[in-house]
Amino acid sequence: MVADRTLSRWRGWRHLRQRDDGTAAGVSPDDGMVIAETAIAIPLLMAVAAALIWGLSLMGTSLSMADTARQVARDVGRGVGIDDALRGARVPDGQRVSVDAQGDWVTVHVTHSAVTPLPFLDGLRVPLEQSVTLPREWSW
Repeated sequence: MVADRTLSRWRGWRHLRQRDDGTAAGVSPDDGMVIAETAIAIPLLMAVAAALIWGLSLMGTSLSMADTARQVARDVGRGVGIDDALRGARVPDGQRVSVDAQGDWVTVHVTHSAVTPLPFLDGLRVPLEQSVTLPREWSW
């Protein structure tokens, strides 16, 4: 008899709406809230993750620009021509390099305008800049 009662209790979905004493449970105003909250949270978390990945990409681009500026400044400071130094640095497309080699100092300024790959931030541009100033190396 106990087994029959247990079996009948677990057949179907009715056991989900029963309290421990066997009476029917009422409908809660919070029914379905977990699904609604998850439906809102997942796309938002994906957008935040994509923005963080793009931020890491911007940081990598900025470090690459700093390396380019340092290499060009070092080459020009050692007496290499500006055009040869720019060719040797392999400046990526979209980056602008300006070199000021007056006096005892060489200043290289690299700029780039990064465009967001995220569709919900279409057209957003982030300006990146790196500058390096090094002394000229004189040889006798």
